[in-house]
Amino acid sequence: MDPQQRLLLETSYEAIENAGLRIEDFGGSDTSVFVGSFVKDYEQVSLRDAHYQPRYAATGTGNAILANRISYFYDLQGPSMTIDTGCSGSLVAIHQACETLRHGESSIAFAAGAGVILTPNTMMPMTALNFLSPDGRSFSFDARANGYGRGEGVGFVVLKRLADALRDKDPIRAVIRGTGICQDGRTPGIVFPSTKAQVSNITSVYQKAGLCFDQTAYVECHGTGTRAGDFVELSAVAATLAANRSQDSPVIVGSVKPNIGHLEGAAGVAGLIKSVLVLEKGEIPPQANFMTGNPRVDFQQCRLKVPTDLCQWPLPGLRRVSINCFGFGGTNAHAILDEAEFHVKRHRPLNIGRLAALAETEKIMVEEYSWTPLPQLFTFTSPDQHGVVRIMHQYADHIWDTLEFKTTEDLNNLSYTLNCRRSQFDWKGYVVANTQEELAETLDSTDVDKVVRSKTRPHPKIAFLFGGQGAQFPGMGSGLFYRFEVFRSSLEAATQYLLKHLGSQFNLMTEILKIQHESVIHKPSISQPATTAIQMGIVDLMKACNVHPSSAVGHSSGEIAAAYACGMISREDAWTIAFYRGACAEQMSIRLPGPRCQGLMCAVSMSEDGMRGYLSREGVSDTIQVACINSPKSVTISGDASGIRLIAADLKERDTYHRILDVPVAYHSYHMKYVDSEYKACLQDLPMDFCPGIAPMFSSVTGRRMELGVQSSRYWTDNLTSPVLFSDAMKMMLQESRPDVLLELGPQSTLRTFVTDILDDMFAGRRINLAPKYVSAMARGKNEAYTVLSALGALWSQGCNVDMQGLVKK
Repeated sequence: MDPQQRLLLETSYEAIENAGLRIEDFGGSDTSVFVGSFVKDYEQVSLRDAHYQPRYAATGTGNAILANRISYFYDLQGPSMTIDTGCSGSLVAIHQACETLRHGESSIAFAAGAGVILTPNTMMPMTALNFLSPDGRSFSFDARANGYGRGEGVGFVVLKRLADALRDKDPIRAVIRGTGICQDGRTPGIVFPSTKAQVSNITSVYQKAGLCFDQTAYVECHGTGTRAGDFVELSAVAATLAANRSQDSPVIVGSVKPNIGHLEGAAGVAGLIKSVLVLEKGEIPPQANFMTGNPRVDFQQCRLKVPTDLCQWPLPGLRRVSINCFGFGGTNAHAILDEAEFHVKRHRPLNIGRLAALAETEKIMVEEYSWTPLPQLFTFTSPDQHGVVRIMHQYADHIWDTLEFKTTEDLNNLSYTLNCRRSQFDWKGYVVANTQEELAETLDSTDVDKVVRSKTRPHPKIAFLFGGQGAQFPGMGSGLFYRFEVFRSSLEAATQYLLKHLGSQFNLMTEILKIQHESVIHKPSISQPATTAIQMGIVDLMKACNVHPSSAVGHSSGEIAAAYACGMISREDAWTIAFYRGACAEQMSIRLPGPRCQGLMCAVSMSEDGMRGYLSREGVSDTIQVACINSPKSVTISGDASGIRLIAADLKERDTYHRILDVPVAYHSYHMKYVDSEYKACLQDLPMDFCPGIAPMFSSVTGRRMELGVQSSRYWTDNLTSPVLFSDAMKMMLQESRPDVLLELGPQSTLRTFVTDILDDMFAGRRINLAPKYVSAMARGKNEAYTVLSALGALWSQGCNVDMQGLVKK
């Protein structure tokens, strides 16, 4: 394969990446490709042996394939052609690309140029026509000009209509205001350029663009470094762009050829790339190899200036440059470029964030927290494992080198670019960091063991898991509230619904955000709706990131959020069920007679049969019951507080792991019978029709897949009073749904041990990689935004098609 094809493929990816586009979005698109090139060195080399021709010589050396190979590789279905107009080829390609965009034939256009020297054969005819400098260097505009020095290179640019680029929030490097091409016609010789034709072309391009010459401060000339060519071109520039200038404000002219050589077919795109850099920096570099001006050109009289030192942009206001090229057969090309910043500021409105819509007190809370660096997710991907680590280390080096110039906004932008504007490959790695320093340190310490391989799947199977009561703690969810707008909106909606429609005597959001010594979050009337609201907020956040459940299981009250996640109940019904569940549970101290009014729950590392036998032997099975079968190795008992404490003391003596839950109510015990009728009455207005939802829910009331009744008040009463068959529900879900990932959503990772026990039991003796991966969205004692981002990073690295746009910090 011609090295030009390989280099074009390589630079095409680099250009796509620089444009913030992803190769996976191009397949089947109308993207067009135009490549300027005229050397065929590799074809000459491959044809030397008449008796042996490589099988793929035709496609490996054909000039048409320079463009067509790119279209083939990315599955692009717009116009695709290689253009040979000599040394103006790549600027002509840019013109054709612009025309394709203007006429609506393509939404995106690639324009490129390529020139590689592989044999001296091409140089011989050029030398015969005195094209090449005996010195091997270009002396553009200089008295020493005696031909050009050849160079090698490939240039590649990605073009879009300005309106489309603004709409898509693309990183715009410059704006092409106009392009044009023409032909010299008959001149004294076919290779002799024409001042008249170039004047006509420059004038036409400016007229069609509706622009005058006076704002153009710099012209990137073809600058071949031949006396005749430089004279003709500078005469054309003087007659047009410099015609109305004063001698105090000349047009600055330059050429990149003395720096990198004449790239011939790629010369135009090389000049354009240099011009973009000039516009961005606002500085014009000195002209290389320039000492004394061409004696045929009176630079002062022509109001032209060749810079010999670095020049600051000479004109106020908008920066504008022109690029001029001509081919050895007489094809001329011209383009006008404006700086991007001017157009971006004109067209992109200020981004007014969600804070403007918050109530005043809520706005203050967020603003007071805004000074704290917030965690960001950074994803890295490569076709090979070590490539991910190389990229991470390169970013670390760059961050350390530029640390003093970086801001928090730069960190946000880097996260957005890596997550949303990079192509996805099979090998993946990610980190979460709050600051530039933390990011650089983490990247530096990353090795290949932390890089995993997975193919992105459009519909991965993710089971959502939800814990029940007892997971609440002061300030839970506050890290998510300040970091994620989707979560904040969900919590605000829950708060307003409880206040306006359910007559809540407390502000849910205020109670959740209270610090420890002010919090009453452990009261059932608050903890129940608060925990459910937190779980539902994380569900909303996950769905905003394109993470949807393939199935769900809830432990006890966690079924409320599970039913919501599966689309079986509305969010208003979910808030209602949780609110009245907590309110009724808090009435236990009133409803239960005498010393039995206090209840407790205790998790114990013991099998169901073992615990039932223990309670029977102790003679307490009438007041202490097995409330939850969590796993083959764990149960939760519930009942009178005095009895629970005695059992806990005995278990301690036996050195059996146990933990008294942070709930003042004996859920799923006979205590609940005293409020079940009241709870059912509170929920009598729930819709009775069965809604299949978007994903199956596996009930911890029945231990089976939910078929009917999740909308009924009877079901939710059973959910409060009946034993929790979480282990059965999990096993049924694993058998029927076969998820790839188990994602726990809640204030803590309360189900981790139970899930591990269940997986060990089900997959014992089988390959460990058959078991789904467990991921927890939150963990007490850790920054919640950090853990949620880590969970999303883990899902992404496992092949889940996470929509990172949902993570963009507003």
